[in-house]
Amino acid sequence: MSCTATPFFGVFVKATSLVLTADAWRTVRPAVLALDLLESRQRGGTLASSSSVTSFASLPPEVLQVVREQLGAIALANQEDSFVRNFHCPPNSGWRCPRGRRYTTTHFEECDRCCEWFEDDGGFQSLWPQLTLTFQRVEAFLGDFGLCLAQTSAYTTEGFLFGDSAAAAGIALPLHLEGGSLKHPRLPVYEHYGEGEQHEVFSFSPELLDQLSKHGYRFRRLFALFPLEMADISVYKPYLPSCDKSLSLEAAVKEAAEVKQEETEKSDTEEAKPRATTMASQVPNAPTTLREPRWIVWMTTYDSW
Repeated sequence: MSCTATPFFGVFVKATSLVLTADAWRTVRPAVLALDLLESRQRGGTLASSSSVTSFASLPPEVLQVVREQLGAIALANQEDSFVRNFHCPPNSGWRCPRGRRYTTTHFEECDRCCEWFEDDGGFQSLWPQLTLTFQRVEAFLGDFGLCLAQTSAYTTEGFLFGDSAAAAGIALPLHLEGGSLKHPRLPVYEHYGEGEQHEVFSFSPELLDQLSKHGYRFRRLFALFPLEMADISVYKPYLPSCDKSLSLEAAVKEAAEVKQEETEKSDTEEAKPRATTMASQVPNAPTTLREPRWIVWMTTYDSW
């Protein structure tokens, strides 16, 4: 038995949703990048039009964002519908298959026969892009948003991907290791029979931990464009500091009062309040949604028999 630990800063999404989104991205990428370029020139004041009527340069950024969101949503809906129809029951099959004008991957949970045909074709194991051209498309897609896959494998509690509709993929912020090529650390531990305990360690630089919050916009940009299905993993619960938040707030206010008392000649009430507010704002909170990136440690075990 061997084990690999992969710590990453990111989120979990449904593996199927990620693959289909990567394919949808290829169809809208030129249009989205063109909008990004035009908006950049608009903000820089270098976008001009010879027309006397209302031009692109006068459009507010909110309108451009709505256009992007619609492009992404339509492309993903078309991709999902086309994919599901490949395994759809024929109209005259006699199966009571739910009909609709548009289909999403949740249809496999509604129709046993369609799910059967999908699994006969290899199921989610055939869809997941491990070491295939599809994997390269997923990596290229995430790379356009400054992100990457946490692992080449998918997360599953079934022991295998065949028929696991809840299989998840980790989307991570790429990290840099001096002298290394991996975008995120992977720590393998191999079982050596009769040799006792085995240990491996790695460390993160203080600069990394300080700068992570600055890169949350990469995830927000991705989810603003594509409504990816998030993976609600039951064990996906964040750890918080052992100190109680209310106590931390009290400590911040108390320290602000002490500073005021000790430095009365230099500080007034208005200077002490911002200090208390700043310290209170540094108390970490649990992420409120599955779309908020956080530190995750992904453990994978391999049977060596």
